[in-house]
Amino acid sequence: MSDLQSLFTDCLNETLIRVILSNPSSKDGVIKICARPMLKNKSLLFQIEEYTKTQVFHKNLTAGDASSYLTGKLSSDTSSQTASFKNALVETKSFTANVLVSKKGTITIKKKMNASPKQTKISLSHNRTLR
Repeated sequence: MSDLQSLFTDCLNETLIRVILSNPSSKDGVIKICARPMLKNKSLLFQIEEYTKTQVFHKNLTAGDASSYLTGKLSSDTSSQTASFKNALVETKSFTANVLVSKKGTITIKKKMNASPKQTKISLSHNRTLR
Protein backbone atom coordinates (compact mmCIF):
# COMPACT_ATOMS: atom_id res chain seq x y z
CA MET A 1 0.00 0.00 0.00
CA SER A 2 2.92 2.36 0.56
CA ASP A 3 3.85 1.93 -3.13
CA LEU A 4 0.34 2.93 -4.11
CA GLN A 5 0.35 5.91 -1.76
CA SER A 6 3.73 7.07 -3.07
CA LEU A 7 2.54 6.68 -6.69
CA PHE A 8 -0.40 8.99 -6.07
CA THR A 9 1.62 11.54 -4.09
CA ASP A 10 4.25 11.63 -6.88
CA CYS A 11 1.80 12.06 -9.73
CA LEU A 12 -0.78 14.42 -8.22
CA ASN A 13 0.67 17.70 -9.52
CA GLU A 14 0.51 19.87 -12.66
CA THR A 15 1.95 17.10 -14.88
CA LEU A 16 -1.00 14.77 -14.30
CA ILE A 17 -3.18 14.18 -17.35
CA ARG A 18 -5.79 11.90 -15.77
CA VAL A 19 -6.46 9.05 -13.36
CA ILE A 20 -9.14 6.47 -14.13
CA LEU A 21 -10.35 3.84 -11.63
CA SER A 22 -12.44 1.11 -13.24
CA ASN A 23 -13.67 -2.45 -12.84
CA PRO A 24 -15.60 -2.09 -9.57
CA SER A 25 -16.00 -5.07 -7.29
CA SER A 26 -19.75 -4.51 -7.10
CA LYS A 27 -21.71 -3.29 -10.11
CA ASP A 28 -24.20 -1.25 -8.09
CA GLY A 29 -23.15 2.21 -6.97
CA VAL A 30 -20.12 3.93 -8.47
CA ILE A 31 -19.02 2.35 -11.77
CA LYS A 32 -15.98 4.47 -12.61
CA ILE A 33 -13.94 7.29 -11.05
CA CYS A 34 -11.95 9.84 -13.04
CA ALA A 35 -9.63 12.50 -11.65
CA ARG A 36 -8.04 15.47 -13.40
CA PRO A 37 -6.13 18.56 -12.28
CA MET A 38 -7.72 22.01 -12.40
CA LEU A 39 -7.00 25.53 -11.23
CA LYS A 40 -9.67 27.18 -9.11
CA ASN A 41 -9.00 30.54 -7.49
CA LYS A 42 -5.31 30.19 -8.44
CA SER A 43 -4.92 26.99 -6.42
CA LEU A 44 -4.37 23.51 -7.83
CA LEU A 45 -7.26 21.16 -7.07
CA PHE A 46 -8.20 17.75 -8.41
CA GLN A 47 -11.68 17.19 -9.76
CA ILE A 48 -12.96 13.73 -8.90
CA GLU A 49 -15.82 12.49 -11.10
CA GLU A 50 -17.81 9.52 -9.78
CA TYR A 51 -19.86 7.82 -12.49
CA THR A 52 -22.97 5.91 -11.45
CA LYS A 53 -25.41 4.21 -13.78
CA THR A 54 -27.17 7.43 -14.83
CA GLN A 55 -25.41 10.29 -13.00
CA VAL A 56 -22.00 11.85 -12.46
CA PHE A 57 -20.99 13.41 -9.13
CA HIS A 58 -18.08 15.85 -8.81
CA LYS A 59 -15.76 16.67 -5.92
CA ASN A 60 -12.87 19.13 -5.80
CA LEU A 61 -10.05 17.92 -3.52
CA THR A 62 -6.54 19.05 -2.68
CA ALA A 63 -3.57 16.85 -3.61
CA GLY A 64 -3.31 15.20 -0.18
CA ASP A 65 -7.03 14.54 0.08
CA ALA A 66 -7.19 13.21 -3.49
CA SER A 67 -4.24 10.89 -2.82
CA SER A 68 -5.83 9.35 0.26
CA TYR A 69 -9.24 9.15 -1.48
CA LEU A 70 -7.87 7.29 -4.52
CA THR A 71 -5.70 5.02 -2.37
CA GLY A 72 -8.71 4.14 -0.24
CA LYS A 73 -10.77 3.24 -3.30
CA LEU A 74 -8.07 0.84 -4.56
CA SER A 75 -6.87 -0.75 -1.33
CA SER A 76 -8.89 -3.40 0.44
CA ASP A 77 -10.89 -2.81 3.61
CA THR A 78 -10.13 -4.85 6.68
CA SER A 79 -13.82 -5.75 7.09
CA SER A 80 -14.74 -6.98 3.62
CA GLN A 81 -11.26 -7.88 2.27
CA THR A 82 -12.23 -6.56 -1.18
CA ALA A 83 -11.20 -3.35 -2.86
CA SER A 84 -13.79 -1.02 -4.32
CA PHE A 85 -11.99 -0.95 -7.68
CA LYS A 86 -9.65 -3.47 -9.30
CA ASN A 87 -7.96 -1.38 -12.05
CA ALA A 88 -6.42 2.08 -12.23
CA LEU A 89 -4.73 3.98 -15.03
CA VAL A 90 -2.51 6.93 -14.10
CA GLU A 91 -1.36 9.11 -17.00
CA THR A 92 1.18 11.90 -16.58
CA LYS A 93 3.37 13.73 -19.06
CA SER A 94 6.38 11.57 -18.17
CA PHE A 95 4.93 8.10 -17.43
CA THR A 96 1.87 5.86 -17.57
CA ALA A 97 1.11 3.47 -14.71
CA ASN A 98 -1.35 0.60 -14.52
CA VAL A 99 -2.45 -0.54 -11.08
CA LEU A 100 -4.03 -3.97 -10.77
CA VAL A 101 -5.65 -5.39 -7.63
CA SER A 102 -6.03 -9.19 -7.49
CA LYS A 103 -8.83 -11.14 -5.83
CA LYS A 104 -6.61 -11.68 -2.79
CA GLY A 105 -5.87 -7.95 -2.51
CA THR A 106 -2.34 -8.02 -3.95
CA ILE A 107 -1.54 -4.70 -5.62
CA THR A 108 0.62 -4.75 -8.76
CA ILE A 109 1.93 -1.51 -10.27
CA LYS A 110 3.25 -1.51 -13.83
CA LYS A 111 4.96 1.76 -14.67
CA LYS A 112 6.01 2.64 -18.21
CA MET A 113 8.10 5.72 -18.91
CA ASN A 114 7.18 7.71 -22.02
CA ALA A 115 9.94 7.85 -24.64
CA SER A 116 9.36 11.55 -25.15
CA PRO A 117 7.39 13.59 -22.64
CA LYS A 118 3.94 14.45 -23.89
CA GLN A 119 3.75 18.02 -25.10
CA THR A 120 -0.03 18.13 -25.05
CA LYS A 121 -1.49 21.25 -23.51
CA ILE A 122 -3.63 20.26 -20.54
CA SER A 123 -6.51 22.58 -19.79
CA LEU A 124 -6.48 23.35 -16.07
CA SER A 125 -9.55 25.54 -16.24
CA HIS A 126 -12.65 24.64 -14.27
CA ASN A 127 -14.97 24.94 -17.27
CA ARG A 128 -13.50 22.94 -20.09
CA THR A 129 -14.36 23.69 -23.69
CA LEU A 130 -15.47 21.06 -26.16
CA ARG A 131 -12.88 19.80 -28.62
